[in-house]
Amino acid sequence: GNFGMLVVALLDGSVDVSGILRAMAATTAARGGQSGGIVTVMPDGSSVRERHVPTKRSDIAAGLVSGFVRKMRVRAASLMFRAHAKPSCSFFLGHTRFATSSAPTVQESHPHRFSDPQRVKIWRRHALGWEHQAEVHEVFATHNGDLDYWPLFGVQRTQKELGAWLGRVLHRKSPIAGCDSVKVAGIIELLRTQGVWCLSLRLAAQQAASPSFDATLKGEGGPFLHQGALAEAAGVADRAFADYVAKGGDLTGASDISAFSAILGQALSSQCHSLTSFFSSHGSSSLGEFSNKSVVNFVSNDLFSALSHFLSDAHGSFGISTCCTLDRNA
Repeated sequence: GNFGMLVVALLDGSVDVSGILRAMAATTAARGGQSGGIVTVMPDGSSVRERHVPTKRSDIAAGLVSGFVRKMRVRAASLMFRAHAKPSCSFFLGHTRFATSSAPTVQESHPHRFSDPQRVKIWRRHALGWEHQAEVHEVFATHNGDLDYWPLFGVQRTQKELGAWLGRVLHRKSPIAGCDSVKVAGIIELLRTQGVWCLSLRLAAQQAASPSFDATLKGEGGPFLHQGALAEAAGVADRAFADYVAKGGDLTGASDISAFSAILGQALSSQCHSLTSFFSSHGSSSLGEFSNKSVVNFVSNDLFSALSHFLSDAHGSFGISTCCTLDRNA
């Protein structure tokens, strides 16, 4: 079962975080306690995740929470030597399970993360304008239920097919857990793109070009299956956007999105030859369409939108909680 809490006054000592987490874990473990996990995001945007498989007759709630709190204290101590603003609130997502679709191992336990941590450049709009910084990007999900199918380009795909496809598109090189829930985390990771050009471009490539499922599995689904090509295009987009906002540009309305889509398309056309070649040979879509979808993804696809998109198309049963390290104050 899923459990979690949102704490507004965490740092003043008024909330017994470990006691509340332990009580919630013990409650959900009543319907399945062969393994469990908890995750939170620290003020610097780094995650702390503990996953625990208890020994026979041991207390899963006590073991899980004590391991989690120990990790969190170590991370918090390291942050004392750095300047990080306190978050407006803190959240904790947890899950305990009875192993039905996969073995009760640490790898198969929630919260799940499809991809390893990666550093990305994220843009945010503040009162004085747009600013960017490099941050660690991770997406976690806990899930009760079953993911039966999710559509790719009009075809319903099983969770095993989705795992193979996501591995290519998200550049996952190491083996993933066999359960369906890790694919839920992967889909949300693909769809949550707001403020990050490399993520927005990656999703737009699938939306605009719709490369075939088989071609993608063979590594032939477009230039962005190669991380170097994606990084090159993201660099072009970041530079074009920095120049655009430095001249007073914004992305607050449809006309702004249209204007910057044209600028982005011209920049990609002149500087990313592999991308230009791909779209020129792909008659069903254009670089202009790709640029527009990239900008819309950059503006609109926050974590809530990503989860809503996933659920609107998914077939199965779902009780889901999810978080992203880029949205620690959301």
